[in-house]
Amino acid sequence: MVADVCGRHSGKERRATASFGGKGVRLLTEQQIGRSWHKLLTKHELDDQTVAKAEALLDGLRPESPLRHRLQAELDELRKRKLQKQN
Repeated sequence: MVADVCGRHSGKERRATASFGGKGVRLLTEQQIGRSWHKLLTKHELDDQTVAKAEALLDGLRPESPLRHRLQAELDELRKRKLQKQN
């Protein structure tokens, strides 16, 4: 089931998978992915390692997930801003 905008789930929680640094596969809810995303991008510079971790989080979401689309757009915007700063 898909989480509503408040992070609550209807029925069973929808779990996504993500893998980090050889730790294996973990099952994460969309809410957990959102929290991990926020921690990752607020505590780390946008370097190659951070982008790889962010992409791993995105891969843990269903292709049709609204959260996936929102986070992908956010990552694209952060990349764009970083390139603009470098030029």
